[in-house]
Amino acid sequence: MNAPVSVQILPCDQVPGDVTEGLAEWTQSIFGEEETRLAWAEIDWRVLVFCRGEPASTLAITLRAARVGSTAVRLAGIGNLMTLPSWRGRGLASRALQEAARFMRETLEVEFGFLLCSAVLVPYYRALGWRPLDAPVWFDQPSGPQRWEEEALVLACSSRAWPEGTVDLCGLPW
Repeated sequence: MNAPVSVQILPCDQVPGDVTEGLAEWTQSIFGEEETRLAWAEIDWRVLVFCRGEPASTLAITLRAARVGSTAVRLAGIGNLMTLPSWRGRGLASRALQEAARFMRETLEVEFGFLLCSAVLVPYYRALGWRPLDAPVWFDQPSGPQRWEEEALVLACSSRAWPEGTVDLCGLPW
């Protein structure tokens, strides 16, 4: 890649307003109506990848205490991974995920990263060290508990092994 790349990880409330507005537009154009199908959790952190000084790729991190079977786990949920179409194919989303993984381990000190995605994206995430789950995942919605019908993946951020059992995200999805 010829363009200079930089990465910032900011608490959500420290992301400049114009960047936040731009990301809302990205979300609508990239995810469309799918984004409004569910109620989503508040974001705690934002990973921003800049090219030529402008945001080109991003992802959101949401901290959560969840349950797997009867075991409490501390998660960093990854969501809203997006790259502007003009910057795709240059490794920016992978860079965002790698920086997020480092941040989750070293700064947030969570046990696992956790993400929800469609089946078509599983090979991409697997190549970056994420492991698919073979367990039901439940989350809250205003209408009541709902089961995630697509894929869920975890990334070990500590020496702890992923527990067995049904996953309860104990809140809205991210």
